[in-house]
Amino acid sequence: MTVETDILSGGRGSKTEGSDGSSKKGNRGAKSSRTIEQNVLDALVYRGIISQAEVLAAVDDSKAGTFDLETVLLDRYRVPKHALGSALSDFYQCPYLPYDERTVIDADLLKTLNLDSLKKIALRWGTYYRLDRVGQLHPQGASDSDQGIAPEGALESQAIGDHRGLVFIDTVDGQSPRVDNMGTLVLDTDYLEGLLVVQGHMVLRPRAAGKSVPVLSPSPPGTQSLGARVPVQLSGIHVNGLLYAAGAIRIERSARLYGAMIAGQSVTSIGTGTVIEVWYNADLAQGLFRGLPVVYRAPGTWLVKY
Repeated sequence: MTVETDILSGGRGSKTEGSDGSSKKGNRGAKSSRTIEQNVLDALVYRGIISQAEVLAAVDDSKAGTFDLETVLLDRYRVPKHALGSALSDFYQCPYLPYDERTVIDADLLKTLNLDSLKKIALRWGTYYRLDRVGQLHPQGASDSDQGIAPEGALESQAIGDHRGLVFIDTVDGQSPRVDNMGTLVLDTDYLEGLLVVQGHMVLRPRAAGKSVPVLSPSPPGTQSLGARVPVQLSGIHVNGLLYAAGAIRIERSARLYGAMIAGQSVTSIGTGTVIEVWYNADLAQGLFRGLPVVYRAPGTWLVKY
């Protein structure tokens, strides 16, 4: 079964995967919108947790505001956390465990969650490109004669909330990073909102002043309520999310990032006045990554029986 997700994507023609494993991608660069499957919302309505009208209103509130749909349902429409967790558990056929900072994740599960796993997630739920030696991007399945796409055209977020989801940019040959197969991505967007994983080098060269981004402060110790977090406006943000480069990151123009940055090699700049300013994102620290499915199967955690 393939479920239309226009209700969550604001009219964009994207589709989610069906039970037959097939998928249909939307237009290149379309905003990632798979936060909650439509079937989960239907289950909440069927169980009398929330009305259909309230679901539609919650979707509109999420699209118009800065909070994801889960947060709107939990805090604004008072959907009990256990009810949402139960609906997700039934849909994905895996147990629901309430968040507890004292919970220790089985180390054996983490062993398989590597960059190869991220690549598979991007191919299924996110966006995948291969980076060539001149810095152009090539979508999955593109022919050898394809001229590629400029990073600015593929990665630019047009407005606050235009989240790109997980974007995985592979090596020149699609193999694990080596000295001879890592290209260089020049990130010259004004504003990027998403999780960018680059199997190569990266140059930060924002072309403009960035955007003013509404965020929330971390929750005070001992509280989990959204109302306890203080609204803050961060100006001049160029990247809202995550930057990861398997190689080196070079800063050629000063940039401001709300989230996290990771480099496999060095981080350098062209001069002492050229810097990157990184603002802490409490949601990333808790493992809440926008643009990724709420729940997905970790490799090796389900047993196939015939």
